[in-house]
Amino acid sequence: MEDNLAAVDLQLTDEDIAKLDQVNALPPEYPGWMLATQGADRLGPVDLWSKASGP
Repeated sequence: MEDNLAAVDLQLTDEDIAKLDQVNALPPEYPGWMLATQGADRLGPVDLWSKASGP
């Protein structure tokens, strides 16, 4: 219990958080990965920009 309570005072650096984010990253799920690449060979720069900018 003391170890758990001591964890409240734990300070992570930005580098620590980046490492944790990297090892905990989930693979893209279907259909999200497919939608991002579907028709990419047919789209021009303007089309890709409008998809990236979101709604």
